[in-house]
Amino acid sequence: MQDINNIYKPKNHPQVNAPFKFVTGELNNTNHPYEVAGVNVSDLKPTQPFVDNDIVDIFVKKLQNGEALKPIWSDKNNNILDGHHRYAAHLIEKPDTAIPVIKLLCDTKTGMDVLNGIEEEFQKHKQKCDQSELLRMLSEYDDSVYIKEKPLKTKKEVITAYKKGPILSYADAKAGNFFSLVPLKGYKPYEIELDSVFDTDSLDKKIANSQYPPEALMAAWFHNIDIKNGAESVGKTEDQFIGEFIAEKARINGIDAIKYGNKLLQTIDEK
Repeated sequence: MQDINNIYKPKNHPQVNAPFKFVTGELNNTNHPYEVAGVNVSDLKPTQPFVDNDIVDIFVKKLQNGEALKPIWSDKNNNILDGHHRYAAHLIEKPDTAIPVIKLLCDTKTGMDVLNGIEEEFQKHKQKCDQSELLRMLSEYDDSVYIKEKPLKTKKEVITAYKKGPILSYADAKAGNFFSLVPLKGYKPYEIELDSVFDTDSLDKKIANSQYPPEALMAAWFHNIDIKNGAESVGKTEDQFIGEFIAEKARINGIDAIKYGNKLLQTIDEK
């Protein structure tokens, strides 16, 4: 029996499940040119012969409810690489509206090969980090394609930090290890050499001065997420959910530690 997915999506067509920042990070790492543009729906050119009407109906209802859909991926000539069901929904609802499109500045075949390669890397990352549900949610709530983020400024540092218990492995601490940046009684000092430290002061100094800095960073990075429901859906406490969500975004952005002003250090380790 033929896989139903292959009826609607030919084998070589990408299925982009990776968060926007993961894909653009890989594009940047490989120096592959792209741009985010507003393209009129009627100017997009489908390359997939069929769509599933039930899936299209889901997207149509989202548009009718005022929800934004993820962007379409296209080549340099507006040939759709991924997002045919979203395209069909836009075509039904607002065919003359410009929508977000991420254009790979290459031909169709090259664009498909590039996106398929990035998706393979993402699947390896998911398997390595064992965070499938968290990554799905990260993809869903990654609105950086719509809300332009300030550039994440990082630098190489050697930091003396203090921790009460032992340093935990990734298997035991998916949110990383948390250290105090000031000496505390009963805490052991560690000298940590880090290649890419993100200081939240470079984003907003209010984050480090808040009652719980990781939660303040979560609010700054993810504008629409419901922490309580998100934590319940993956069977974690709110603190675990916040820490792991932040750590995963940091990994995707190549950050190996987050410095919350002069208070707290969160190291990111996926070994």
